Amino acid sequence: MLKGSLEVEEPSELPHTWEWSSVGDVCSVNERDPRLRTLPDDLQVSFVPMAAVDAKRGGISDPVDRPLAEVRKGFTPFADGDVIFARITPSMENGKAAIAGGLTNGLGFGSTEFHVMRPGERVLPEWVFHFVRQVAFRNEAKASFSGTAGQLRVPDSFVRSASLPLPPLPEQRRIVEKIERLLEQSQTARDALDRIPPLLKRFRQSVLAKAFRGELTERDPNDEPASVLLERIREERRRKWEDGLRAKGKDPRNAEYVEPEPPDAGGLPELPKEWIWTALGEVIELLQYGSSVKADAPHESGVPIIRMGNIQDGGFDLTSLKHVHEASEDIARYVLRRDDILINRTNSPELVGKSARWDLDGRFIFASYLIRLRADSRVTIPSYLLHVINAQTTIEHIARVRHQVAGQSNINSKDIRSIPVPLAPLAEQHEIVTKLERLLSMSSSIAQLVDRARHRAANADQAVLARAFRGEL
Repeated sequence: MLKGSLEVEEPSELPHTWEWSSVGDVCSVNERDPRLRTLPDDLQVSFVPMAAVDAKRGGISDPVDRPLAEVRKGFTPFADGDVIFARITPSMENGKAAIAGGLTNGLGFGSTEFHVMRPGERVLPEWVFHFVRQVAFRNEAKASFSGTAGQLRVPDSFVRSASLPLPPLPEQRRIVEKIERLLEQSQTARDALDRIPPLLKRFRQSVLAKAFRGELTERDPNDEPASVLLERIREERRRKWEDGLRAKGKDPRNAEYVEPEPPDAGGLPELPKEWIWTALGEVIELLQYGSSVKADAPHESGVPIIRMGNIQDGGFDLTSLKHVHEASEDIARYVLRRDDILINRTNSPELVGKSARWDLDGRFIFASYLIRLRADSRVTIPSYLLHVINAQTTIEHIARVRHQVAGQSNINSKDIRSIPVPLAPLAEQHEIVTKLERLLSMSSSIAQLVDRARHRAANADQAVLARAFRGEL
């Protein structure tokens, strides 16, 4: 563990050939080389923004060349062999650090939020780099933060005074070689794990595609065809519309009943003859925008409101709820019912259309950037409709109809109503949902195993570093 002013666990003693030093004793920290003043303005150097430092692998990716005149002032200079370390939250906690190398003309300039450590003769750059990549070091650095919320930084004094266990150079080289061999093995495992989520995504879309082509189920000749069911529901809706006009003293013959516009079947998969392509607007009984009431009520007395960020991975994450005042106007209109579907109507392109089915207890409302759908139970079931919304045909439809406004993608009620729905007979919908949820549950279980394996790999990396700096490698 680290040694320093904070009370942290540390070994009783270092190996006898090691000594305690400090980063400032063996490195120059944030010292600008005066020779930079003598270099010509047109000299090409590497420019490294914070985003170019890979927090996972600890390297610099895709630096760009710039003339020295453009970066000489207002940026942090460093050179090949220097160790750069993010000083600002959250980049520091994420582990953004790298050994500068392969810089154009051996020089780099980057974010002012980098600490720069230039190792002296007694320490290897790799030894310093792996030291600052330890979670234990980052935790101590976080405890030293100064500044204001959102602009918290690790002060220079912390880096200079940080206690560093220092073996002789030959042993540093031996340990670094072993660290990097072990971390490379771990990285190979993580790379293999990283290939699994895209495969699972393709598997889920393949399963949904098969389901909505009718390939997961057998036809039952006793089932009422979806076209017959839908036509009967249409007729019921038309009669209800006529009765509503008569109740208002109006003659339906003097008004025009507008049928929902059917989807364009061009490019859509062929369906079993008992199925029919229809528009989402024909299979719902409610489409409603959420509340725009300001969410500034105290947690204890307010009503929780579901926002875009609360929809995660097809479900709901309630860890960051906001609340609205109970007395807010028309709040009852927005109270969620079990089986309501919420769909995200604005965000970045990949998040527009993100959806989940409400299956929780309690009194919650939903915010204005979400739209509530309620399935018409006479013609479809909520779980079936949710799976349709998550299928590739819907993803492609939303990509075609979404609008760009001020850098945001948006869909409106008309866009949502026009989503093409492959409508199966009602009994077959239940069978499809049962099979889908079994297969998708298996996919989710594998995804959870992958997440746990990634976590174990990260812990193993930190265990390797901790042992290395205790002299146990």
